[in-house]
Amino acid sequence: MGSFWIVLSTFFISSAYVSIKAMPVSMAFYEIFLLRSIVVLTVAICLVAATKTTLKTHEPALQLSRALCGVGALSINILVARHILLSTAQTLQYTEPLFLGLWVFGWYLFKGKKIPWMLFVFLIIGFAGVLLVLRPDVADQNALYVGLGLLSGALSSGSSISLRLLGLKGEPPIRTLFWFALACTLSGGAATLMFSTGLRAEHVFSVPVLLMGVFTALGQWTQNIGWKKGKTLLCASLQFSAVIFAVIFGYLFFDEVPDTFTFLGILIIVAASLGATIFRLKYYKEG
Repeated sequence: MGSFWIVLSTFFISSAYVSIKAMPVSMAFYEIFLLRSIVVLTVAICLVAATKTTLKTHEPALQLSRALCGVGALSINILVARHILLSTAQTLQYTEPLFLGLWVFGWYLFKGKKIPWMLFVFLIIGFAGVLLVLRPDVADQNALYVGLGLLSGALSSGSSISLRLLGLKGEPPIRTLFWFALACTLSGGAATLMFSTGLRAEHVFSVPVLLMGVFTALGQWTQNIGWKKGKTLLCASLQFSAVIFAVIFGYLFFDEVPDTFTFLGILIIVAASLGATIFRLKYYKEG
């Protein structure tokens, strides 16, 4: 049953990105990021109140690294999703396992341990897929956003490492969610105050913004249920179903059809990321 919740969560998360892409072009990505963060912070406050979780953290450095990496990754995700194919944006978001694999590979080199060559193969294949997406004939502007998408994946891997360490240190997930949501809201608010000419009421209370909030909350909720009830390896594998939803939604709502090389690159990236995830969980028992 846990696998059902993971697939449902990827449906909601992809739907949230459809809402983001459907927002007026006059809305800046940091304004969208702020509105999204306010929704998540509201949910976090409700959870803190309902569970009576204390907010005092014993791991401020890890909370800070989680916040910095997470804020960077999420804000870049929104920017990228607004400018390139939805399917490509979602795929680049899921390059996180490749960067986590690089961390593992680098750690083994540093420690002088036996190199996990199978993981290295997955990394080579995955980044070869990236080269198919980011090829010489791609428009310069699109290449910029593909590069930013990769940066988002790298930042997400840093965020995941911080989350992993916070869990091992015994930090409650709700406390971590609150501080992360607060960091997102403050950074989004600061960017909006500095660069925005003012949020319009018709934008704030528009249908896409409402749907983004609803789908984001539902995505977080169902994802937590899925990871709690499901098997780690299966849940980690099924999270890549978000790319399938992104391809379908991109075609249905925005008439987006990836060209042959891009589609092949997407398939290779997903397959390699999935392989790296399974290898890491199975052989390093990080799940």
